[in-house]
Amino acid sequence: PARAQSPVFTIRSNTEVPQFIQALTVPNARIAIHGNVTLDLVGNSNLYIAPGVQIIGDRTLFPRGPLIESSAAAPGSARAIFVVGGEFDTLSDNVRISGIRFNGFGGTEASQKVAISIRGANNVEIDNNEFFGWGRAAVEVLDTEILWRDRLRMANASTIHIHDNFIHDNHAPFGHGVWIREDAYALIDRNVFHNNR
Repeated sequence: PARAQSPVFTIRSNTEVPQFIQALTVPNARIAIHGNVTLDLVGNSNLYIAPGVQIIGDRTLFPRGPLIESSAAAPGSARAIFVVGGEFDTLSDNVRISGIRFNGFGGTEASQKVAISIRGANNVEIDNNEFFGWGRAAVEVLDTEILWRDRLRMANASTIHIHDNFIHDNHAPFGHGVWIREDAYALIDRNVFHNNR
């Protein structure tokens, strides 16, 4: 039998935040964001990305690519905007995020925001993005929850591949560019890190 085609969603306007958030929950979706689009996800956190989803910024006409931002401060406990993987039965493998600019508006406030939190997922690629203004971390990778512990080991570190990104100006209070923690491993190569805390 013929293999079903992956659903395709195209985000063309700054007003299509609800459509974008809905598309994230569709397994194997390809989400193409036009290069001139700015999506402000203020008020949203822990947006779960379903298995197989690809979020691709179109840089054909606008070389800098689309912008995803979170303009509200996040004091106190850590708050991730996107979650790849999850807790208990919400594993989310085979995700790619490419060609996007992520602005956390970190400034000098004690922001605990994380752009992308990868939690025990396998085969995740984060590439050709720009991250700035994230108070806790641009990208964090962890591997601790009960049902997905030990999925991110040294033997398969390249299953999380973070490459060819520009990660800069991430500051208070932690300002990690990429934070690998809680027994996780990842392959991080060919990135430019500049002026992170």
